[in-house]
Amino acid sequence: MTTSIGRVSALGSLAALAAAFTAFTACGGSEPSPAAPPDKPTTRPAQTSAPAPTSAPVAAPPEDPAQGDCPTGMVAIEGGTLRMGSPKGQGRPDEQPQTEVKVEAFCIDATEVNLKTYKSCVANDICDAPPETIQTEEKLSAAAVEQRSSLCTARFAKNLEEKQDLPVNCVSHDDAERFCKWKGQRLPSEAELEWLATGGEDRLNYPWGNKEPDANTACWKKSDGPCPVRSLPPQVWGVYDVVGNLNEWTSTGYAPYGKSSAGEDYSVRGGSWKSKQPDELRGKRRESRPPIFREVDLGFRCATKSAAH
Repeated sequence: MTTSIGRVSALGSLAALAAAFTAFTACGGSEPSPAAPPDKPTTRPAQTSAPAPTSAPVAAPPEDPAQGDCPTGMVAIEGGTLRMGSPKGQGRPDEQPQTEVKVEAFCIDATEVNLKTYKSCVANDICDAPPETIQTEEKLSAAAVEQRSSLCTARFAKNLEEKQDLPVNCVSHDDAERFCKWKGQRLPSEAELEWLATGGEDRLNYPWGNKEPDANTACWKKSDGPCPVRSLPPQVWGVYDVVGNLNEWTSTGYAPYGKSSAGEDYSVRGGSWKSKQPDELRGKRRESRPPIFREVDLGFRCATKSAAH
C-alpha cells in the first residue's frame, strides 16, 4: 500500500514538472544552448616581416624638365658661338657682314607675354593698362587708326576670360622693358633671339629646321589677330612662337652689323601672324621699330641670365 502511494506521488511530481516546462516555453523561453565559439578576427594581422617605409616624401619633379634652373615659366637655353647674320650673297643687306658672337647660357620665357600675365604688372601699379590703340609714324586717318586698333588684343579680348591667353600686343619698347624689369628680368638681345630662331645651328633656316612654315608650325597668314600662346607645338627647345604670332622687341639697338653705334630704333625679330611669305619668318631676318611704336603685330617676352652661369 505504501509502495503504490509512493509511485503515485512520484508520477504526480513528474507531471507537475512537465506542466511547468510547458508553461515556460509557451511564454517565450527556450532551452539553454551551448556557448558559441569566439568570432574569427575581421582584420588582417599586422605584418612584421616587411614594415612600411618611413622615408620622407620625394618632391615632385618640375612640370617641364626644360625649365632647368630658370624661374617658373622660363626655359634654360645653352649658349655657344653664333655666326650672326647671313653669308655674303645670301639674305638681306642688313644681315651682313656675318660675324661671330658669343651667346652665354640664358633663360627665356617659354611663351610671349600674354594678357593675363601682363595684367599682374598692372595690378601692382607698375605697368599701365595694356594698350588698346596703335601708335605709329605712318600718316593714318582717325578711321584707319581705329580700324587697325580693333586688333589690339587688350581691346577685343576685354572682359573675356577665355581670351586672356592671347599675347599682349600694341606695346611700346618702354612698356615691354618696364614689365620685364618688374620681374627682375630684361628683354632678350637680338643675338639670343637669332640663336633660338636658327636652332643654335647656322644651317637651319627656321627654329624647327629647313622646311618652310605651315599652319602646324607657325601662326602666320592670318587676318584676325594673333593666336593664343601654346596654340601650336614648341618650335625649339621648349620655346613657343619664336617665329610667327608676334614680332618681338629686343634690347638691342638697330644698327648694321660690325658697327657699334645705333640709332633710336630697336631690332625686332620673328615675323608675325600677318606674315605672308616664308622669308618673313626666316631665322636670320631682321627688322626695326622706333621705341614708341605700338602695333598689332608687335609683342615681347622676357629673358634673364642662367643661374648656372
